[in-house]
Amino acid sequence: MFMKIKNTTNQIAGFKLSVMLLSVVLVLGTIACEGPQGPEGPQGPQGEQGPQGDQGPKGDDGNANVTLYIFDGHDFTSSTVTRREIHGISETEMEESEWDVYLKHSSGWYYHLSGYGISDQTMYFVAHRWNDSADPMYIDFWIEAADGPGESYEEIRIIRTASSSVVDSTSSKSPAAQKSLDYSNYHEVVDYHQLNEDDIVDLTSN
Repeated sequence: MFMKIKNTTNQIAGFKLSVMLLSVVLVLGTIACEGPQGPEGPQGPQGEQGPQGDQGPKGDDGNANVTLYIFDGHDFTSSTVTRREIHGISETEMEESEWDVYLKHSSGWYYHLSGYGISDQTMYFVAHRWNDSADPMYIDFWIEAADGPGESYEEIRIIRTASSSVVDSTSSKSPAAQKSLDYSNYHEVVDYHQLNEDDIVDLTSN
């Protein structure tokens, strides 16, 4: 009986040893079969171009009817009145256009006329007329420090908005939208009309 148990134990131990040896052989075989990684393959051909997308929505109307005139400034402490001239426009075009005049201070602030200047110390008045006694005729702008000590401004800017025969009520530039525009804010007016270099007439001495 003792011999039979011993033989059975030996058989089990031998079986376990065989399994372990077989596992080692399989692991070594797997490692031996794994070679170094090969080089990257060539890039495949480019795919076909996709279909053209839908056309985008129509943009806002341009600003062909808006012009910015830039003049030298003026020191109203030495002279309360200054005048500026705009040539190349007919009397009818003048009458059918809107004109907004701004004083630019060295601090970067713009002041819409008629109205107060910097620090609300001086009330400025502006007017314009068609000068038909000159040759060639031109638009004459009169800017005056009407009440107060006056200040010095580095530029005078005039924005002309010509009338248009087209009224687009669906546009962002409809009469209702333009009516709500704050013309006392120079930057808001410039942004609204999308003014760029092509719309600027620089008449300064620089």
